[in-house]
Amino acid sequence: MELEDKKGILLIDTGGINWGGKDFFNKTIIELVDKSLAEADLVLLVVDAKEGLTSEDLVTAEYLRKKDKKVILVVNKVEGKEDEERAIEFYKLGFEDIVFISAKNQKNIAQLKDLIKKYAKDHLEEIPEIEVIKIAIIGRPNVGKSTLLNRLLGYERMIVSEIPGTTRDCVDVFLTLPDGRKYLLIDTPGIRRRTKIDKRAEKFSVDKALETIKKVDIVLFMITAEEGITNQDQRLLRQIQKNYKACILLVNKWDLFDTKREAGNLMLENIKYGIRFISWVPILTISAKTGKKG
Repeated sequence: MELEDKKGILLIDTGGINWGGKDFFNKTIIELVDKSLAEADLVLLVVDAKEGLTSEDLVTAEYLRKKDKKVILVVNKVEGKEDEERAIEFYKLGFEDIVFISAKNQKNIAQLKDLIKKYAKDHLEEIPEIEVIKIAIIGRPNVGKSTLLNRLLGYERMIVSEIPGTTRDCVDVFLTLPDGRKYLLIDTPGIRRRTKIDKRAEKFSVDKALETIKKVDIVLFMITAEEGITNQDQRLLRQIQKNYKACILLVNKWDLFDTKREAGNLMLENIKYGIRFISWVPILTISAKTGKKG
């Protein structure tokens, strides 16, 4: 969020919390929310006016009070008279600052920004004057994109699971190296295969990938040592070539060939043949999980 005088506010969007949930995702989301709150100066608690005040909202409010953080209560989806009447009950949560908005219709967004600026004035961050290099991580579901992003950052920013489709939308994260160089890393949804899911889901993931390719400087294109290059990979690599983007092909999970050198060499030759139309792209064999180069 950019403000005047080349200063801005770092906004962190967290996953939605289901306090009664006991699955892998919910546990991991709560851990990530805890980490984000530890670093935060201000919290925006977003609730749903159409759904009304829920027991989950009450638990979340109490959870935030124990964190002793300044909270702005943001009641979203206030788009009609019934929503406005229902939104009044959120005063029961006891927060001093409450804003009724519609993110969809841009209602009261300026008011919310002014309130954020009021509390953030002593915590503004300098916006880098240098051009940030934008790097996208692209590939099929479960090739290890989020694991690689976490590895590059040095902490668990993204949820990692064996379940394909964990990343549902593009996620932008800044990476600053010890020498001061800054990069914008973009984790993208996995490019799904049409034979496995409906066409709408595939179109969404492909469109997101193509949109991201056009706006970045470098593409880290990930495949796995298990599957090698697929037809879908080749189609996307042609788009990278068409848009004149720098690209590195990362073959993840290469540790599978630690004791199978001959099989690994054969796989590497097959990959090189599969990308012969874009032969200038360097190939790196890696293990995002362990951090080792193949």
